[in-house]
Amino acid sequence: FTVERREEGCYRGQSDFVWYICVHLSCERMPTFILHTNVKLDESEESTLLLKLSDMLSEMLGKPLQYIMAGYKYMPMVFAGKSDPCAFVYLSSLGSFSGEGPNNKTYSKLICEFLNAHVNIPASRIYIEFSDPKRSHFGYNGSTFG
Repeated sequence: FTVERREEGCYRGQSDFVWYICVHLSCERMPTFILHTNVKLDESEESTLLLKLSDMLSEMLGKPLQYIMAGYKYMPMVFAGKSDPCAFVYLSSLGSFSGEGPNNKTYSKLICEFLNAHVNIPASRIYIEFSDPKRSHFGYNGSTFG
């Protein structure tokens, strides 16, 4: 991506209206990415991965980095009857996957490329669940987004 950040983590290249909405309406800010995998990382690798992942997600979704949450969970896993490296990804973001999720194929490709490059998991061994919860079903800072 070649996107330049503007105020509050929003991006140059967005229309003035989209930029205003991005800056002033926190209801669009909350992407959460949880990686479940059988690839064990040490603490340093884990931290580096999550920081790079947060940057990638912020750029991919056009959401401010300050609201991106990324997590890593090691667990024994088997996929297609083999314990080779594999992953299940849960990605939740308000307003990013509505309807038929027209961008989900692009997001899937980018996430799989990222995980292959940084954790050596082949795209054919990654499942991704895209979630677009109701605003009233997502809490933050003692309230909800809707």
